[in-house]
Amino acid sequence: MMRFSFLLLVAGCLEVPTGPGQECSTSSDCDRGETCSEGLCYGNPPQGQFAATLSAPSTRDDLISTELASLVIPADGWLGEIQLETPVTISGRIEAFCNTGNQTCSTLSVGAQIRLTRPSRIAGAPALRFSVQSKPDLPRGTDSFTIRVPRTQPGDESWSVTIDPDGGGDKPAADGSTTAAELFPPRRLALSATDDIEHQTYTLGDPAPVVITGTLRDAFSNSLTNYRVVALGRWDGETNATEVSTVDFATDGTYSIEIADNVMAPLEIVARPFDENDVSPTLRLRNVNLASQQRNLTQPSGLGQRRVIDVPVQALAGSGEVKTVAGVRVIVTALVTSTLTDDLRAVFTKETTTNETGIARISVLDGPALVNSYKVRLVPPASSTYGVVDSGTLKLPAMGATSTDPVTADAMRLPARVALRGTVVDSHGNALDGVSVTARRSQRFLWSVSDDDQAFLDEIPASTALTPESGEFILWVDPAVADIWGNYDLFFETPSSSPAPNWLVPDYALPRVPNPGTITLATIVIPDGARIHAKVIDKDGAAVEGCDLRVFQISSNDNVCMEVGHPPQTCPPATVVLGHGLSDDRGKLQLTLPRP
Repeated sequence: MMRFSFLLLVAGCLEVPTGPGQECSTSSDCDRGETCSEGLCYGNPPQGQFAATLSAPSTRDDLISTELASLVIPADGWLGEIQLETPVTISGRIEAFCNTGNQTCSTLSVGAQIRLTRPSRIAGAPALRFSVQSKPDLPRGTDSFTIRVPRTQPGDESWSVTIDPDGGGDKPAADGSTTAAELFPPRRLALSATDDIEHQTYTLGDPAPVVITGTLRDAFSNSLTNYRVVALGRWDGETNATEVSTVDFATDGTYSIEIADNVMAPLEIVARPFDENDVSPTLRLRNVNLASQQRNLTQPSGLGQRRVIDVPVQALAGSGEVKTVAGVRVIVTALVTSTLTDDLRAVFTKETTTNETGIARISVLDGPALVNSYKVRLVPPASSTYGVVDSGTLKLPAMGATSTDPVTADAMRLPARVALRGTVVDSHGNALDGVSVTARRSQRFLWSVSDDDQAFLDEIPASTALTPESGEFILWVDPAVADIWGNYDLFFETPSSSPAPNWLVPDYALPRVPNPGTITLATIVIPDGARIHAKVIDKDGAAVEGCDLRVFQISSNDNVCMEVGHPPQTCPPATVVLGHGLSDDRGKLQLTLPRP
C-alpha cells in the first residue's frame, strides 16, 4: 500500500536547540547521511516529485502567495532562499450597461461580489480563489473595487472573473427596494493579468438580452405568489450549473428573467417559494434553450395541504436498549413529475435536526402525489457510533381531515457504524500520544457513487479521535453509503512538539463482510522524519515572517479514475501535502517530511 503524510493544521516552527539539548555540533553527529545546521540534523529527504505553495502574510500588500510547480529538495535539506512573488493589481468599477444617448441611465457603481479563479500550476492542487466586493453608488472617476492577485505567467490559464450582482439572496430586500441582482444578470469574463489592470469599467447587462417570461400557476390555474425565480446554467463544459440570470421575486404569478451572456445551453428554470411558512415544492423546468420565450410553470395536482409531523429517530445501544438520538440532521425529499411534460418537476425538500428528545418536527404535504414518495436521509453528529441513512422511507401517519396538531410518524432507526481500532507508534515502536486521527471518505469512495450521492457523502462529518499515552484510537465510520462499500483516508496529525511527521494511510478499504462490527487495524507505524529548511525573502532580499510553506508530493497514478463509475470530467493526479511550516522573524522555516 502506498502511503503519504498529510498535515491538516498549521504547526509552529520548532525552536533551534542550543547548548546541551542540541542534536549535533557537526554532520558526523547526524544519522542517515544528514547535515548539521544550527544544532539540528537536516536532509536525506524522501524521493519523489514535489511542488510547493508559499503563502504571504496578510499585512504585506506588496507580496502574494507563490506557487512552485516543481520543487527540488537537495540532499542536505536546504531549499535556500525562496522569494515571494509581487502581485498585480486589478481595479475598476462595476456599472450598468447603458445604450448610447440614453440620458436616464445611472452612472453610479453597482454593488457586486467579484470572484477570480484560476487552476493551480500544481497538478491536482486546489484552484486559486480570490474575491472582492464592489461598492455600490460610487460616482464615476472612483474605483468600486481593488484586488491583488498572482501575476499571470507563461503557461498559466487566464483568470476566470465572475461578477454576481448584490441582492440575490433567498428573500427580497426587507425594505422593498429593487436589488442589483433583480436588474442585472451575472457576468463571466477572462483576464490575463500579466501586469496591473487598473481603473477599468466592467458593465452588467446587454443591449439585446435573452429574456424568459412566464406564469406560475397551481393545478387549478390560481396564481402562485412569493416565488424566487432564476435560471441555472453552465459557463463552460467543466463547471457545475450555477445561477446565470437575474433573480425575480415574483409576487403576482408572473416572472421575467434576463439571461447572462456567453452561457451554455440548456438552462433550467427554478421557482422556489421564499415565504418560510410555504411548504410548496420547488418547480424545476429543464431543457430550456437560449432564446427569448415564454415558459409557464404549473404545479402538479394532488399535492395536498400542509401537515406537521414528528419523526422519532432511534438507535440500538450496545446494551440492546432502543434509545432516541439528538442532533441528527433529517432531510426529507420527494419528487413529482408533471403529467404534461417530463421536463417539469416538483421537488419537495425540507430539513431539520432532532431535538434533545430525538424528535424531528417537520412540515410536509399530505397529497396523493407525494404521500408515498417521501425519502429521508439521516446524518448523525460527527464521531457518533450510529451511522447514516441514505435512502429511508417516510411513512406518513393517518391524519384527520382538518386537524392542525402535529402527528407522530413511524420511528426511523439509525444503523450501527463500524469501529476502526488501532494503535499509532513511531519508527522505534514507541506509542504516540496526542495524535489527532481522522477518517475521511477517499476519492475512490466518492467517485463510486452518483453525483447526488457524492454531495450527500461529502456532508457526512469526518470521524476523529485523539490518542492517549497508549497510542490507541477508535474511529466510527459508515460501512457503506448508497450500497457502495466504504473506503477511507486515515490521517494522523502528530503534535508540533513530536519529532514524528504526520502520516496518511490512503484509501483503506473496509472488509466486504456484513455487519463487520469492530475492525482491528495493523499497528500504524509512522516513519522517521527528514527535516528540510528554507528562508523566505521579499524582492529586496529582506526576511519575511509568517509565511506558510506547504510541500506537495505528486503521483502520476490515476488508476482510481479508471476503476470507478462516476469520476470527474478531468481527473487530476493524486496530490497530497507532505508537511508545512511557518517562517519566523528571521524568515527561517523548517518542516518535517516522512521517509516511507
